[in-house]
Amino acid sequence: MAVKVGNSWVSETALTYAKAKSGSGTSVSLKALSDRYPGVNFTTNTQNFSQKGTNNIQIAPNILVQMQNDPDKLVEYEALIYDCAQLVYSGKMSQGGMGYHIKAAGTVINADGSVSGWSIAEDDDGGQTRNSTKLDKDKKDTWADKIHEKQKAKSEKARKEAAARLQEQMNGTEMKSYADNLFLSQAGMDSYNQLSSVSYQDYVNRFESEVSEVYEKDGNADAVKSDSFDQHVNRMAAAYDKMKNSIEEKYAKEDHKTEYHHFSMTR
Repeated sequence: MAVKVGNSWVSETALTYAKAKSGSGTSVSLKALSDRYPGVNFTTNTQNFSQKGTNNIQIAPNILVQMQNDPDKLVEYEALIYDCAQLVYSGKMSQGGMGYHIKAAGTVINADGSVSGWSIAEDDDGGQTRNSTKLDKDKKDTWADKIHEKQKAKSEKARKEAAARLQEQMNGTEMKSYADNLFLSQAGMDSYNQLSSVSYQDYVNRFESEVSEVYEKDGNADAVKSDSFDQHVNRMAAAYDKMKNSIEEKYAKEDHKTEYHHFSMTR
């Protein structure tokens, strides 16, 4: 829950901590702050995008002077620093999203006592986006609330963008696949049609030829008219077997195997 101290909104935990640290002799130098908040990079350079890493807290020099000279300001800004440090420890300052990561970020306590922040996000393609925001002192929110709000909005935006990119990729793949399949199917169908049209007539011609050859071996047409039905069937079967063997030999060649395989894969 946010509570107001001075002109700032801070968390209750931060205020409790700041009050405990507000006794006499509390140092507010950058080194002393680094000792109280290990792992945080403190600096008096308050320019956005001026630091590396995601553990930055930037404090205007005049704020440090106020903290040193005014006990109330010490509590107020110590509480702000505490909240900012907890963001670093929680990992929220470096929390990326789908398709991007946070390369650098920092919170800033400006010369007028306002709090702002910045971040540099880098997407998976290496492109960078710079963002900055500032707390509205008229609203009852802490910097943690603001970070959460910004991260939520950014994550939602990244999710939608990633979904859009995925859809584009899927659409492109589908169109390419459709075009490829259409091409392959057409090529296979052409091959099939060619084989069918040529082979059908070839089958007829071959069959007639084989039948004639069988009958010629047994004598002229007049001589076989009196043959039994079984004899005619046997002659036809012999002609069929000869034709079948011939066709199988023909289509056992590699070029016909390829054509048949091409067609069968595109069905």
